[in-house]
Amino acid sequence: MTYYVISASIAAALLVGVTLQAALFMVRPRTTAILCRRGHFARQVGSGLHIKLPSIERVVGTVAHDARRIDVTLTAQTIDPIEIRLVVAVEYFVLEGRAHDVFFDGSDVSSQMYSALRLVVRDRIPELKLATLLADNEQVAADLQEQLAHGLRGLGYGVRTVAIVNVDFEGEEGTNPEATFDQRPVSRSECR
Repeated sequence: MTYYVISASIAAALLVGVTLQAALFMVRPRTTAILCRRGHFARQVGSGLHIKLPSIERVVGTVAHDARRIDVTLTAQTIDPIEIRLVVAVEYFVLEGRAHDVFFDGSDVSSQMYSALRLVVRDRIPELKLATLLADNEQVAADLQEQLAHGLRGLGYGVRTVAIVNVDFEGEEGTNPEATFDQRPVSRSECR
């Protein structure tokens, strides 16, 4: 009789252990897990130890809330007919409580950002002179950040910072008009 009690206790302990292992799951810090119940969205949970119904619910994915950076290269023409190439760095993140939208939306945030930045740059830069752009690039970056934050909020993203990293331009003769001999760009033909 004690043999049956011991074996039943071991079987019950194994069953409880397997059920707990299937029911418990861990979500890493600064991450949200998306749970589906029978193929439909059930809930989103934050970081920590959580319980799910083992055979009914499953974790279909996670969304990290860490800041990400993307560099976007854009071209425009200033009011003085100088073609410029801007490199704009954008730091963005997923807004709290919007992981569901980001996970199931399926849109490519980098292409959305490129489109929004291109529209703002093509709207703002043709009004400026080159000297004004070089002197006030922080103000231009602030305008870019405001417009981009407004556009990406609907997709579930927030914008931390926008910075103009680099401004390349060429004058009417095809060279940088403010370059001195030491700062002059080197072309490929001069390297041979």
